[in-house]
Amino acid sequence: MKTTAALLSTFLLLLLAPTVALSQSVDDKVLRVLLASHGQTPLESPPFVVDDKYILGQALYFDPVLSGAREVACATCHLPIRGTSNAQPLAVGVDGRRLGEYRLAGGRGFETPRNSPDVLNRGHALVQNMFWDGRVAFDEEAIREARYYDDGDTTPYFESPMKQHFPDGVENLLAAQALFPIAGVDEMLGRPGDRSDSELPDEHANLPNELAQAAAGFADPARIERVHKAMIARLFAPRLSDTDVDEDGELELKQWQKEYRRLARAAYPEVSLYGLSIVELVNAIGHFEKIAFATRNAPWDDYLRGNNGAISGDAKAGALVFFGKGKCAACHAGPLFSDFEFHSLGVRQIGPGKNISSDDLGRYHVTADERDLYKFRTPPLRNVTLSPPYFHDGVAATLRAAIRHHNDPLNLAGAEDANGTHSWNSSKRNSVSYIVAAGLKLTETEIDLLIAFLASLEDNLAVYMPDIVPARVPSGLPVAAMFNRE
Repeated sequence: MKTTAALLSTFLLLLLAPTVALSQSVDDKVLRVLLASHGQTPLESPPFVVDDKYILGQALYFDPVLSGAREVACATCHLPIRGTSNAQPLAVGVDGRRLGEYRLAGGRGFETPRNSPDVLNRGHALVQNMFWDGRVAFDEEAIREARYYDDGDTTPYFESPMKQHFPDGVENLLAAQALFPIAGVDEMLGRPGDRSDSELPDEHANLPNELAQAAAGFADPARIERVHKAMIARLFAPRLSDTDVDEDGELELKQWQKEYRRLARAAYPEVSLYGLSIVELVNAIGHFEKIAFATRNAPWDDYLRGNNGAISGDAKAGALVFFGKGKCAACHAGPLFSDFEFHSLGVRQIGPGKNISSDDLGRYHVTADERDLYKFRTPPLRNVTLSPPYFHDGVAATLRAAIRHHNDPLNLAGAEDANGTHSWNSSKRNSVSYIVAAGLKLTETEIDLLIAFLASLEDNLAVYMPDIVPARVPSGLPVAAMFNRE
């Protein structure tokens, strides 16, 4: 029987051997010792249970009625059939046409400042923050203080742009994140002068954007709060009874609003119609996402459970590169393959960036700490093969392009600066993580093996299950899930 020392010795020999040999024969015992040293364990996911709260959250996730002009849903930018991203470098929210890679900007041509991150496994306990810059996160200090006074207190506390206005009762990070896109001017909200498309179903056609109108003239976080209250009024019309009629004798309460009332009553039987708030909405969305978008059966997990035949020889060789020479696990760690920390890779900026006109300063926008300049959260890698393009601005069209950038970021950025495609300055150059700054010196064959390994993290079931996409949504508007190339 080989000792641990002998196995490690064999592993070192493998690393020094030609890469092609790695793909031909990988000792599973050697690989498993390496994986154990990195704490790799199979991903444990919640059971797929469709309950009343799931059904409400599912409806809200896919229904464009949540946007100002009734044209954009959560699923517009987080499509299940595109790995819960949307296949575009920078997402097009309001005034867009079509979905996924076929989506085009409308007359105004608004793009959001950053790439749409996937939402897979974001309900997992390891996830500590949301968005590329981590601006929504658990407030660890507040949580520790609460536990100090009551060790049985499991209330989550959050840091967010809403600061002290953050509503009580939000259950998890997915729900906390959902508070913001519906109030994002270019994401879902739109502008006060917008009207819904005249070609929508009659109950939704050519209507004013009362959500944006309610928030006009207010600064955050009051602006966000007013959008949330207007959303509750739109969906549930709590001031109307079933028999109220307008001046033409028509019932004011629409059938689709009755359906949302019914779904909310089933999901929250303890909450009255007048007690419904944005908290119930985002908690339902977060609950749906936690269940629907948890990966459950990736070949990699099967391998970690002991099935040596679950992944290919190339994937095993790629794992040796990932956890060895490639240094990938220095940041892409744990069962989700992210440390949820912030790092800079000196990525070339496309689009206007966040809050400024020429570049995106990343985490610095949240902390105002110069040490956070150009840093972005490490993206998890589960189903990464399904959600191109990559990086915070989607500048890398393929996994190969993203890995090549990691392989030699300084020289690549310097070449881009020389040909005029990258604004490269000393501040950005100095921000690049020491882990990759010197270059990884991976060969193209090793990059091929890394891609084979990343493919073993793919779980198609998490994005193609029939219980994820509804056949219809309560509003009667088009379900924001299926492609339309016209």
